[in-house]
Amino acid sequence: MKKIYLPTLIFLLFNTTFAEVGWQIQNTGVTNTLYGVDFINANTGIAVGVQGKIIRTNNGGISWITTSPAPTGFYFSAVQMITSSIIFTVGSIGGSGLGTIYKSTDGGFSWGDFSIYGCNQNLRGVSFLDVNNGFVCGVLGSVWRTTNGGVSWTNQPGVTYTMNVIQMLDINNIICCGDGGNIYKTTNGGINWYPRISNANGVNLNGMSFMDANRGIVVGNLGTVLVTTNGGETWTRTLYQGSGIFRAVSFVSMLRATFVADGGYIYSSADGGNNWLLQQSNIYLSLLAVKFLDNNIGKVVGEQGTCLITNTGGWNTGIKNINSNIPDKYSLNQNYPNPFNPGTKIQFNIKEKGISRIDIYNTSGKLMETLFNTELQPGSYESIWDASNYSSGVYYYRLISKNYSETRKMILVK
Repeated sequence: MKKIYLPTLIFLLFNTTFAEVGWQIQNTGVTNTLYGVDFINANTGIAVGVQGKIIRTNNGGISWITTSPAPTGFYFSAVQMITSSIIFTVGSIGGSGLGTIYKSTDGGFSWGDFSIYGCNQNLRGVSFLDVNNGFVCGVLGSVWRTTNGGVSWTNQPGVTYTMNVIQMLDINNIICCGDGGNIYKTTNGGINWYPRISNANGVNLNGMSFMDANRGIVVGNLGTVLVTTNGGETWTRTLYQGSGIFRAVSFVSMLRATFVADGGYIYSSADGGNNWLLQQSNIYLSLLAVKFLDNNIGKVVGEQGTCLITNTGGWNTGIKNINSNIPDKYSLNQNYPNPFNPGTKIQFNIKEKGISRIDIYNTSGKLMETLFNTELQPGSYESIWDASNYSSGVYYYRLISKNYSETRKMILVK
């Protein structure tokens, strides 16, 4: 008869009861590649893609319905929900390269063609500041502006390269980026455009997101991540892997920036884009668009109708709230059991609401795993580390929450 030791039994019980997968795969009901996604709140969202496909959800991405307005030869590359009713999506008409714009005024159930007469370039990006003022961008420097909700559009000359994404910071300051490492900015509402030095010459830039008027992140090919802290005037390269195609990024706070890439890769930053950690997606297809609504709630779409959602910031977590009373201070308790094999419980106290995380390090100081990285309310908590995939030895676990940090030692014996 096989023996199950008490520490192992305790671990299995708690891990089964309280573990939550960081990214959960959802069935969209379509196999078309999805290139764009946007959510106006935690429940209501739109995703768009090839063959004129547009799908809608009202339960956070758990289930979707198809509302495609266009023939199958259409190709939608980006979407923005301005309100719960007003939505714009842009793309192209099949192999012709003609740009197309569709608009919905009823939350995505029906759509109207608002394409620009004379726009002969594929459109790849869209950004609206409000229901009236918006920009679209695309191939060969195509940039257009509307001030009446898409009824009419004005060409904005001055950009000479293909632009893949555009973002309005305010009515005057707009930034777009694209192929060849080119980033352009206007400070007078699109009348004049000037190139900015990206420090990524020759690299196609595919995604961009600003958390406010100053702080933004751009991602692109060759494993490139660029960060600005002055509204796109200058850019610093914080990641350069030399390989990998980074597709899109969502930057909602200094504690949560996330980008997605080919091969099912998802990376998260908790320091404004300077350092990145790989998350587990359990998928190997290209991920092409990402949208976070806050530090915890995020949505991703990609190849073959892929959809992933998270309520934990993308981190696998086994957190249990064991006491809701507000502690008088932060604290990190010694793990139990210790020594352990293969699982151990870690209890800690959170004094104030905020993003908290526990990191696991080896004796060389290498980060081995992040147990969780999510917003917690004041209270006492318990988490579990499964060390099944690690060798015997000494490890350190560190709790970080706001300005508090504490580290303790634990011993894995197999």
